[in-house]
Amino acid sequence: GSEMCIRDRSIARHLGIKAKEIVYIGDSEVDIMTGKKGGFPSISVAWGFRTGEFLKNHGAERIAFSPDELIEMILSL
Repeated sequence: GSEMCIRDRSIARHLGIKAKEIVYIGDSEVDIMTGKKGGFPSISVAWGFRTGEFLKNHGAERIAFSPDELIEMILSL
């Protein structure tokens, strides 16, 4: 949650990059919320903890259904 967002922003500052230059990848509703709170573009993956339908219903903007699709999404950002 909030603690993770603060840590992620601190990492970005330490690396000298902006939040929009980070892609947050996860497989749960917590990951979706963390990406949004942190201001990171995020991609949910449907082969992990939650299904694609669940992720969509919980606000996922991008859902990859395979590693190849994930790579394509990352490259398109």
